[in-house]
Amino acid sequence: MQVLQRDSTMDRCMMISQDCHAGAPWFVYRRFLDPQFREDYDRWISENLDGATALDQRQLREKKPFQFETMGHLGNRDPAERARKLDREGIAGEVVSCDRSQKNYPPFGVGFVLRERKKGSCERRLAGCRAHNRRLAEFCQSSKGRHAGVALITMDNPEDTVTEIRWAKENGLFGGVMLPARQLLTDGAEAFWQHPRFEPAWQVCEKRDVPLNTHASSSGVIYGGSRLAGSAENAWTAFRPFWHMLWGGVFERHPKLRFCPTESGGMLALWFNT
Repeated sequence: MQVLQRDSTMDRCMMISQDCHAGAPWFVYRRFLDPQFREDYDRWISENLDGATALDQRQLREKKPFQFETMGHLGNRDPAERARKLDREGIAGEVVSCDRSQKNYPPFGVGFVLRERKKGSCERRLAGCRAHNRRLAEFCQSSKGRHAGVALITMDNPEDTVTEIRWAKENGLFGGVMLPARQLLTDGAEAFWQHPRFEPAWQVCEKRDVPLNTHASSSGVIYGGSRLAGSAENAWTAFRPFWHMLWGGVFERHPKLRFCPTESGGMLALWFNT
């Protein structure tokens, strides 16, 4: 939580919650997917444990809606309930990223981490990002100016990346974009954030004043068959793009870029002060 302004003559200050999340149940996200991906999404959600944590297989097969109260906090998906809770806690505004912990995972596993590294996954990830962004834009419209939605993007195709960044800005998602961990299907030189292939994204973000966000998360690497071992890299994953961009000259070429690491312990200030 961050205090944006304070008047010494007043007892009150404006409170902005910097690390909030919102999502939707699978059957809601499905409506925001492009039609050609919906059947594929049905198969994915029935097979993928990460996406199906809260799903009963019988209800899934019969496509019956779940009761909202059984799938995490209602305020995570209901904007009216969200506003009531923010008012009750005295929070004026919030930065809203995608959700992972309330059983509202975005389609095809998109979010903070690259989860699919196989043929055809690039198109599915892009479709998942677009579905999430459409739904988040609708969610944020309920209280214009109060929810700074953070859009999801893929980095597989520079043209698609730029298109989605522009769409997010034009549709009210003023919280910026989320840089995914391990953003490409390759481990080659082009996977590093200072690579020239990412220049179009940095250019449009600087020109349109779109902040770059990262969030603490697993690196997506599975070490020795253990999925949880990568969680030890939570903070490192959030700062990895920053160091690549700093030493790679990205911030020199684009001095107006803003980089916002979230839920990573405030290490950036500590490192710069030591």
